[in-house]
Amino acid sequence: MNEASNMAAALAQIPGVAGVTRGWPRQAAALPCIAVGLEEESTADTRDNAAYLTRQRYSVRIFAATMGACDVLRQAAVPALEALGYTLERVAEADGETAQLKLTFEKLL
Repeated sequence: MNEASNMAAALAQIPGVAGVTRGWPRQAAALPCIAVGLEEESTADTRDNAAYLTRQRYSVRIFAATMGACDVLRQAAVPALEALGYTLERVAEADGETAQLKLTFEKLL
């Protein structure tokens, strides 16, 4: 199982989440939902001319009816992903038709 699948499985266990996807959710997706995607993968360290450590950055987007609902899910999502070894790097929010919170997580492998 790859990292994005592990993250999606952990996030799907959060009570109240209607769905978790590895792509952009469909327009008619039930809320709240979470989308997980690889944002960047790069070599963090090399040894003997080969990659030794890889840095992976994933975006986790929480979609809900209100920003308050996004905040509630954030409180559960951060510890769930920290348990998998991820570190929260940054948070951004967008408010449109659907409230959206974008969390960026990083992990060294």
